[in-house]
Amino acid sequence: MSQRNLSVKILAGLLAGSLLGIIARLAAQGAPWLNWFVEYVTLPTGQIFLRLLFMLVVPLLFSALVIGVCGLDVRRMGRMGARTLGYTVVVSLIAVLIGMTLVNWLRPGEGLPDSLRAFASASGAAITVPKPRGPRSSLACFLIIRSRQRPTAR
Repeated sequence: MSQRNLSVKILAGLLAGSLLGIIARLAAQGAPWLNWFVEYVTLPTGQIFLRLLFMLVVPLLFSALVIGVCGLDVRRMGRMGARTLGYTVVVSLIAVLIGMTLVNWLRPGEGLPDSLRAFASASGAAITVPKPRGPRSSLACFLIIRSRQRPTAR
């Protein structure tokens, strides 16, 4: 399968999902079957997808960092570490500035009715999503399994 063909399929799936979601909201907003479908089908499916993605990405990034550090020359590591730290701080600062600018410019939640705003302030969230059970990542799963293993007395 070519890269272009895969990109077209991903874009088609994204557009089809967006279009179906908009149509479902416009046609059946507040319908019990749509609420059931969102709560029991799409939300768990999305959570599973994201957890699988995190289980893949986090170990991949960690192993790439470990291999990169192991491949460095010890004499150059001090300067390279300082550059990496500086780069991380600068990029994090830029990300925070972009986020703060967008929040102050777009003002999310400003158009909400006062009753919904009061409810969100009182409860901490306007929409409550059930918290999934179980470990959130492969590292958490490993640590839970490791803590449950008891050494046997001989």
